[in-house]
Amino acid sequence: MKKITKKNTIITLTTVVLCALLYINSCTDFNLKNLQYQSPLPIQYKNYRTLNSLVSDSVFEITSRLPAPAYYDSLNNNIICVNNYPESDSSVYYRMNADGIITDSLHLNDEVDYESHYLLNLDYYYDWVLTGDKKKQQYITIENSNITTPEILDSVVKKIFQQASATHIYYGDYTFKDGKIEKSENAFLFLLGKKWYKLSVDKDLDKYTSQRHYYKYNNNRIRNFCIVDDTLALPYGLTAANFKDDKSIPTVPFYVAYFHREEHETEVSGTMNNDHGAFWDGVAYINYVYGTDTLKFKNQYVLQMDKTHWASWVKYDYCPEVYVNPRLNFIVIGGYMVKHKRK
Repeated sequence: MKKITKKNTIITLTTVVLCALLYINSCTDFNLKNLQYQSPLPIQYKNYRTLNSLVSDSVFEITSRLPAPAYYDSLNNNIICVNNYPESDSSVYYRMNADGIITDSLHLNDEVDYESHYLLNLDYYYDWVLTGDKKKQQYITIENSNITTPEILDSVVKKIFQQASATHIYYGDYTFKDGKIEKSENAFLFLLGKKWYKLSVDKDLDKYTSQRHYYKYNNNRIRNFCIVDDTLALPYGLTAANFKDDKSIPTVPFYVAYFHREEHETEVSGTMNNDHGAFWDGVAYINYVYGTDTLKFKNQYVLQMDKTHWASWVKYDYCPEVYVNPRLNFIVIGGYMVKHKRK
């Protein structure tokens, strides 16, 4: 009888311990994986330092932080950088040439969108990127008195979309004033030749059918220069979506050579756009290879994501963003300009 009682006691205690560990692992910040033995940092990575502490040597020149590269002007081989100041609703745009030298700037107090080398606002636009002219440019108005039905609007918009080299859409909002609904107009912008045209229409006429034309005729245009893929970087003036669709594009020789795990975080929840499952917090040891030379540095507070079934999964999060283009004589890593000086 005593043997049976002792055996039941052991089973009960074991069950309690397992349940407690399961609860701690699932419902608290503690994770059993943190009890696992973590290998010490391999000796070849002990001399890696952060970018801001690296001293430029005879091979790589590293300069201080830059305005954020935002757009690539492929016509003039320039980078358009921007500093935003949300507290004052102002921005400063900079033009940087292929050697990384700032040659001009434009201070704006209004929000603008970038489209095909132009800075667009609902009421005016700037061609400064291409011409250096800092004056506001006025849109050429497209007559709209004959557009009285959604079908007529769709026909007109489709025809102009086919002729335009670039397009942009501003959608108006519904607002309440004095107990009445007021609606602003929708504006369709078309680049015909070197001038932008504007078609304003009643919001109720547009049933979003025009979006089909926008995505059909405008979706393949290069806009952003910011390039990041599942590992770290992409090579050309393309977006991450371009890379995922075209597996023939070679990756830049810029990669995480080693990731040193420090702490495992329990699984996080979220939507399909931001759920990455559990992850390791640690330090990424990164190599950038240029010919026979390699820039070696470390990046702290990087996350190594446990893969999930979500489409948004990436292997590493919080790695530095990389800006690369083969026509430029520099790259930007995490806001630092890096030049290869050896020819």
